[in-house]
Amino acid sequence: MATLNNLEGTNRKETKAIFINKAFQVKKITTELAVTAAGDNGAINIWLDNDNHFRCNAMRNLKSVDMQTYSDIQKVKVWAKKWLSEIGVT
Repeated sequence: MATLNNLEGTNRKETKAIFINKAFQVKKITTELAVTAAGDNGAINIWLDNDNHFRCNAMRNLKSVDMQTYSDIQKVKVWAKKWLSEIGVT
């Protein structure tokens, strides 16, 4: 388990996160639990904000390259599938 700090849209200083390697695993996200993944070409973090929107952040070299907000978990799964492949996890 990992800890993500000061996630945008939340008032929590720390949020626990589990590692994923398949897009369907985003269903594990709760207000208390985020998901994260890292590969040779970057990393992603996905969490629920205070308004119950899914925040999705893809990073390379410690810089955000794609940040999206969704209310539909199906769109989150599509985003995660794309980025898991892009960062070299799947």
